[in-house]
Formats: sequence, C-alpha cells, structure tokens
Amino acid sequence: MVTLAFIWFIYRLRTQNLLIKQKKLKSLVNLQTTNLTEANTLLQRRQEKILHQNQEIQAKNTELQHHRENLEKLIEQRTSELEKALKKAEESDRLKSAFLANMSHEIRTPMNAILGFSDLLASADEFQQDEKELFVTQIQTNGEMLLKLLNDLIDISKIESQNIQISSTKCDLRRVLTQLFETHHQTNQQQPCHSNEARYCAKCTIYILYRRFTA
Repeated sequence: MVTLAFIWFIYRLRTQNLLIKQKKLKSLVNLQTTNLTEANTLLQRRQEKILHQNQEIQAKNTELQHHRENLEKLIEQRTSELEKALKKAEESDRLKSAFLANMSHEIRTPMNAILGFSDLLASADEFQQDEKELFVTQIQTNGEMLLKLLNDLIDISKIESQNIQISSTKCDLRRVLTQLFETHHQTNQQQPCHSNEARYCAKCTIYILYRRFTA
C-alpha cells in the first residue's frame, strides 16, 4: 500500500512538471510566433517601401528619357531652322548681288539715252526744230525714268521692313513700248526717229499691281 502511494506521488509530481514545462513551451512558442509575425510584417513593409522606391526610380527614368527625346527633337528643330536661315541669308546675298548688277544696267540705260540725246542737241544745226523737241522730250523722259529707278532703289532697300502697300493703277502699254523703242533705237543709231515703226500698236491700257514700300 505504501508502495502504491509512493508511485502515485511520483506520477503526480512528474505530471505537474510536464504540465509546467508544457505551459512554458507553449508560452515560448507563442512568443516566438509573435516575434516572427512582427518580423514578417516589418519585412513586408520594407519590401513595399523598396517596391515604391523602384516605381519612383522607374518613373523618374521614364521622365528623364522623355526629356532627352524632347531635347533631341528640339536640337534637330533648331538645327533645321538655323540651316534654313543660313540658306535664306545666302540666297538673300545672292539676290542682292544680282539686283545690284541689274540695277547698274538699268541705271546706265537712261543715262546713256540722256547723254546720247544731249550730244545730238550739241550738234543742233543738223536737225529741224521738231527733231530737237523730240530730243528734249527723250531727255526728259529718260530723266524721269532714271528718277523712278532711283526711287525704286530706295524703296527696295526698305524691303526688310515688310511694309508693302499694293494698289492698282493704269498703264498705257503703247506709250511704254513707244518710249522703249525710241530710247534704244535712237541711242544706238544716233539718228532721230519719229517712232513710225512703233505705232503699229493700238492704244491699250492695262492695269498693273504697283507696289510701294513705306518706311
């Protein structure tokens, strides 16, 4: 009987020890589980933060690439504009040179006519009064032509201001052709001409667009 009681006591003692150890183990497991859960949560937050930072870096890289492409396009556009401006400047210089050469010729034509008819008037004894009057008329006409050329030269010098006024005006085509014929014929031949050859054209009036450059 004593032996059974001792065995029961030992059994109860060991059972209590096992229960205590089980409670401690369970508490330790719960603590470790809590720590692991917190560590997992912290790790997940860090991963989300790293993912967010990667997204921001990707967005900045995309924006930077967009700015780089726009900069390249802007450089190409400005380069094209500069090339066009350079070509335009070169063309403008070429046109100015051609204009000055043509204007020199246009100025010499009425000047030659004025000098030619003045020489004819110097030998006035060889011509009739009506022929002398024709010479004076030609000198006046070519003087007016020369003045008009000089006015046009001044007007064209203001072309860069782009202030152009266009108006419609009458032009006697027969009179223009007659003056042109008489000027060149009499200047070359140094002989009076009553422009009978030039009267083949009937009276004709046309309208032209006249440009006047204003300051």
